[in-house]
Amino acid sequence: MLAIIVGGTPEDRLSARHALAGGVLVEEIDENVSPDEIAGMAGTMTLMGDTKGFLLRRALSPKRAAAEVSEEEGESGEAVGSTSSADKSAVLASMAEGLAQSPHTFIFEEDTLTSKLQAKLEKAGATLRIFEKIKKAEPLNVFAISDAMTKGDRKTFWLLLMRAREAGIPPEQICGILAWKARSLLAISYTSAEKAKNHKLSRQLVMLYHDAHRGAGDLNLLLEQFALTAQ
Repeated sequence: MLAIIVGGTPEDRLSARHALAGGVLVEEIDENVSPDEIAGMAGTMTLMGDTKGFLLRRALSPKRAAAEVSEEEGESGEAVGSTSSADKSAVLASMAEGLAQSPHTFIFEEDTLTSKLQAKLEKAGATLRIFEKIKKAEPLNVFAISDAMTKGDRKTFWLLLMRAREAGIPPEQICGILAWKARSLLAISYTSAEKAKNHKLSRQLVMLYHDAHRGAGDLNLLLEQFALTAQ
């Protein structure tokens, strides 16, 4: 499956990505991964036969590719330098039909797309979600994440966690803030029930951190699972 999300706020993109993935956890692909490697991912089944989700950001954007061309110019006035990003964008676009037929889900997030490329992607079988021009988002208060966790508001907790990821806040920092909040709650607990609940919460967060660093999973994904299942 191939899906393209264009424009929108971070919340719009998160909601669309979640709906398009259909419950499959989505792994972000590093921008240095080659088209050949992506083609390999599309055609390779897992040992258990389950499907995976992959996210690529601004991989089809012509502006992204043009910005990486060297500013040096020769005597003819023509720019010289690497055009590998432009080539990569074109190759990925040409792979649209194959990605659309893959058992795995490939989601591309783009700021803008030309109408010509949109038509080409739709013809190849891609699903497009196009939003209004991105509005300026309010600054994210990372401590609001811990407040949502404390209130047991799973939806807000998850949305803020995804916004923090979009903003590039390291998962270790987020996990640290949540663990600090849990310890603070434990310190002011009055009843045995409150102490037990907050001790469990603190222990879960500490274990998340150490599990990730032992190779048990990506900390971003572990935090997302925690947000969706925390009591």
